Amino acid sequence: MWFNPPPIPTTMMGSIPHMNSFFTTPVFFWGPVGVMHAKIRCPNKNCPVPPDAFLSRSGYGSTARQVCSEHHYYTLLTERLLCSHCEALRLRQKTAKQQDSDEEEETQFIWQGFSPAILQSV
Repeated sequence: MWFNPPPIPTTMMGSIPHMNSFFTTPVFFWGPVGVMHAKIRCPNKNCPVPPDAFLSRSGYGSTARQVCSEHHYYTLLTERLLCSHCEALRLRQKTAKQQDSDEEEETQFIWQGFSPAILQSV
């Protein structure tokens, strides 16, 4: 979904510029689940997810990325995707405390929509 803001004002004399003049790069919102309704499976190899379950939307990403295309820069925004099965597995591991948390690698259960693991599965 593209958003093209108004062009940059040519002159700014002595007054405070309008807020819209700071948001002049095109914005692309990448929402594979929320906008495109894609069915994306969890990228974790050891995920206990059943075959008919997919990632769900869990809000929006907290960072905006500046991307350089062939002709101009644009801002990339995305949604966060959640695997509820990996989240439950991680909570069980924390409560059981089977090993030291420093040595144990924690299971990732929230993914940014533009992460390589998600883009490969779209």
